Amino acid sequence: MLSAMAERVWETATERNQENIRELVRGVGGTLVDFGCGDGVITSSVAAAGGFQRTIGLEIDEEVGRMAAGRGIEVVSSDLNEGVPLPDACAEAIVANQIIEHLCDTDTFLEEIRRVLKPGGFVALSTENISSWHNVLAAVLGWQTFSLTNISALSSGVGNPVALHRGEAGTDVFMQHLRIFAPRGLKELAALHGLEPVALRGGGYFPFHGRLSDALSQADPIHSIFIVLLARKSR
Repeated sequence: MLSAMAERVWETATERNQENIRELVRGVGGTLVDFGCGDGVITSSVAAAGGFQRTIGLEIDEEVGRMAAGRGIEVVSSDLNEGVPLPDACAEAIVANQIIEHLCDTDTFLEEIRRVLKPGGFVALSTENISSWHNVLAAVLGWQTFSLTNISALSSGVGNPVALHRGEAGTDVFMQHLRIFAPRGLKELAALHGLEPVALRGGGYFPFHGRLSDALSQADPIHSIFIVLLARKSR
């Protein structure tokens, strides 16, 4: 029963987070680049919401990249820990959803985001929130925070006795979480790279789901499950 409740909270938080991204780029137009497009499902919905005329997806996994290409996305193979094969100032907007926590070189990642954006362009950076109440509670109990339990290829849920998928197969190295941000940390790191914070949205609010979760996460994004930072490239 508790596992089913946790799954529902997580699913509704994920949906709210994706809707936040679409709302933040709505009507921008021009060229969208998704840093880590996966199979292109979310990328396509963001592109439609933003009214973009061109959509480029960066993806390291060739198999899922082919799925994104089948949805009309221009897929470019890229390791986001390194420089990306795109020209300077080619995008009005960039989306990076659930990517930054997997990378070992976040400075290069953000430098490349700024380089690819046109002056005045926007990036929507989304990640799990280390200051979400469920992570705070786990830390107080001396457990591994929920957002940092996928740290081994041997087993999932390491260090947290009530983590979802605990004891199941571990996580491949490139999908493990290396660092999780609090809102202030994400804002300050973006600003260091010439990306001016504009707005912060929260998605999901433990232990609630549905309308109450939406309302609480919008009122208190600092403690929401997911955060989306909208930042603008300095001119």
